[in-house]
Formats: sequence, C-alpha cells, structure tokens
Amino acid sequence: MKKPCAVLMCAALLLCGCVPGCSGRSELPEDAPSYTSAVPDVRSFGAAGDGTTDDTQALIAALQAVQDGGTVYFTAGRYRLSADITVPGTVELLFAPDAMIVIDKKASLTLNGSVRAGDQTVFGGEGYVYGEPQQAVGNPVWFGATGDGVTDDTMAFQSAISVFRQIEIPADRTGYVLSGVRITKGGRIEGRGGQKARLIGKAGTQNMLTIENGHLDIGYLAFDMAAAPEATCLYFNTFGQTIERTRVYSIEATDAFCVIRDSDSTNMVITTSFEDVVCRDGRGTALDLYQMWGFIFYTDVKIDYSASRQKHGIELDFPAVAVRNNAGMIVKGMDITGDPDGSSKAHGVEIRNCAAMWFEQCTMKNLSGRAFSANRGINHGYFTDITCENTGGIYFAGSDSVQILRVTVRDCGIVMRDCTMMQLQDSSVSGHHTGSGVLLQTVTNSAFTGLTTSGNAGYGLEEETGCENNIFVGIHSTQDRDGPYRIAGQGSGYMEG
Repeated sequence: MKKPCAVLMCAALLLCGCVPGCSGRSELPEDAPSYTSAVPDVRSFGAAGDGTTDDTQALIAALQAVQDGGTVYFTAGRYRLSADITVPGTVELLFAPDAMIVIDKKASLTLNGSVRAGDQTVFGGEGYVYGEPQQAVGNPVWFGATGDGVTDDTMAFQSAISVFRQIEIPADRTGYVLSGVRITKGGRIEGRGGQKARLIGKAGTQNMLTIENGHLDIGYLAFDMAAAPEATCLYFNTFGQTIERTRVYSIEATDAFCVIRDSDSTNMVITTSFEDVVCRDGRGTALDLYQMWGFIFYTDVKIDYSASRQKHGIELDFPAVAVRNNAGMIVKGMDITGDPDGSSKAHGVEIRNCAAMWFEQCTMKNLSGRAFSANRGINHGYFTDITCENTGGIYFAGSDSVQILRVTVRDCGIVMRDCTMMQLQDSSVSGHHTGSGVLLQTVTNSAFTGLTTSGNAGYGLEEETGCENNIFVGIHSTQDRDGPYRIAGQGSGYMEG
C-alpha cells in the first residue's frame, strides 16, 4: 500500500453540490480514485465520526448504496459501530488518514470486500473483524500494530493474519513486539518490498510464529529474541495435521534459542523449502527438526555461535542443527561457525535415524564437537563439497549406503563405525592431532578411493579388525606419523591408484 499524499478537491466539490452535508475532506491515499458522487462519503448518510455517536445505521446505508459494486469513503474521524455488519465482496472501504472504524465490544465487522488505506489504524475498539476479503494483501498496522519496539502488537498481528491470506508488514518501523501468533491458513506473510520487518520477542514468549497449516510463503523477517531467551522463531505445529507446501525465505534471527522447530508428533512437514536463513549469537539449537519427510530443501543457511558464550554466559553443549526421523532432505549451502572452547556436544549437524539425506557445499569451523555426527545412522546419503576446519571431525555410526565426495577435513578426522556400503572418494584429511585421519571400525563392503592424508597422529587411513570386504585405491600419504595406511579387515584389499 502506497503512502498517502495531499489531494486538494473539497472546494470544487462543494461548489458543484456533489457531496451533500460535506464540510471538507482530508487527504486520500495516493492511489485513491478521483472523487465523484459515485464514491459516497459515510458522512453523507448521517455518520458523525466523533467516536461517540453510533454510526452503525449510517454505515449500513452507505454499504447498501454500493452493494452492487463500489467504494465507501471515510473522511478523518472515528466511526463507532455498535452492531454486527457485513461488508459485501463487491464493496471497497477507502480510508483517509486518521479515519477509523471503532467497533464496540459486542459488535463485529465481517469484511468480505476490500480495504484501501495508508499505514494507519483503520479498525479499532474492542470488537472483532472477521471475513474473507476479496483483496490480496492486508496490513497489521490497519489493526493497530504500532511497530514502535515497545507496544505489544500481538493482537493486531493475530487479527490481520486471521482475516487476510496475504500480509505485507511495513519494514520501516522500529520493530513489532510479539508474544506469539498462530497462522492457521495458507497464504503469504512477509516484510513489504523485500525489506526485512523486525519482530521482537516479548519476555515469556515460547513460539513467535506458530504455523498450523501449509501452502504458506513466509519471509523477509528479522527476529530479535534478546528479551525472549527460550523462544522459537518459527514453530511448525504438526499435532493434528500434516503441514505441506511451505516456503520460508530471507529469515534472520539474533539471540534466538531456536529458529525453526517442528513437533515431535506422528504427523509430518513435507514439501517445504528454507532459503537464506541466518542465525547469529544463538542460545540453543538453531534448526531442531523431528519429522520432516520428503522434499525438504535448505539453501544458504548460516549459523554463527562465535559470540554466544561470551554474550549470553551459556555453555555451548548443543548441536547447531538436530535432525531426527527425517527423510528426503537436501541441504545446499550451509555454514556453521562455533566456539572451539565449548562442550564436546556442540556438534555442527547431529543426525539420528534418517534416510535419503543430501548435504552439499557446507563449511563447518571452530566447533568443539563434530562437524557431522550421525550417531544412530543414515540410510542412503550423499555428502559432497564439505569443508571442516578446527572441529571434532566427521562421525558415522550405524549407517549404510552413504557416498562422501570431495570432503576436506583439517585438524580432525573421519570415523566410521558399524557401517556398510560406504564410499569415501577424492577427499583429504590432515592434521588430526590424536589419531588416524580415517578410522574404520566394523565397516564392511565399502570403498575408499583417491584419499589424500597428511600430518595425522596415527595412520592416514586405519582399518581395524572386525572390518570386512573393503577396497582401498590410491591413498596418498604425507608425514602421517604411523604411515599411509593399516589394512586389517578380512577380505579387504589395497591397490595403488
């Protein structure tokens, strides 16, 4: 919605007698139609607009006059509504600056038509607004959101989201304080004009935005969670429903306990994408994922904990990303920076009981825990173009059919335990200070080719007894303390490459 500008038209209209009883007009929104007698002013039907007089009958008369299609115009003033009325789908409500409908506590306005107004409150009072508006886009400011960074704007946001399927949030305000808003239908919610709207978590908040339906686009939002230390920014509530076809994009969170989380329920989140997600100075697991199945895409995710411990005085003993019971997830572009002085539990990505996992173009650094920790297994996975530096390395346990391609691991190693059908190809491992570059424990029917190792405290690659039928081709070792490799598995073999 464009901002209002001055329109000088009163004198000519009064002279020609087009507006009976009108004593003047305040400025219209910039895109308002030119005034004619076909655009009735509610004052023409007896409305006082003084906030005290009951203007219900005047508004009903104005709506009836254009019920076959038209616009009802509100000049500056407060128009009191004391009874339930319905705005037909054929009618547009046009508000001048400082014009507002004030709805009594026991009254309601059912909005099936459309609204045109600037960034101003047009629905006030203690009553309710319902309906299925014909227009595409709504504005939480119309319902009283101030965006001043102090006032609680939760009810205004909840009202706007409950009425309109598409919401554009003015992004030029200090910030909207929220204590929890439920999104129960599909549509679009975003900062206006591709600019991030700042949402401020109120103290005591658990979930800022709770998503309870799919077919939703939500983006261009910046979450400031300094005052809500235990809150989640986006919570996918799957208790009672499966959520599908949702797109989350251009999300930024600061000081958040969690950015994205779903319910640990029997239902799932499916066919959903997350693009351009940034988490800084977090207090907990940024992405906490329980039941996301089938076509879940993550693109350009950046998580930075480098200042978290000092800023919040907390122990980093949690993973940046926790993935459990997921299948069909594709990650392309994920950067995680941790605190090397944190707990050994502070993994980059922790994976448990998952299938069909794809990670590409990921960078993990300064993690006191592992870069990837698949402790309870991956069934079919693909990891490619991964860089790990100053982390606890990469760990796979109970996994099968995982291909690892073009992985660079510095200052740490790769461990595989109780795995089968694994492939490690065209990768390098260097500088592991406490052991071998690649350690295999009870690994079977796997292949390791084109491996470069250097400066590891053990072997470049070490296969322990208990392994079977593995093949090793071309291990290029430099200054590994115990030598290039140790092959101890039954039926395993090495070939120069």
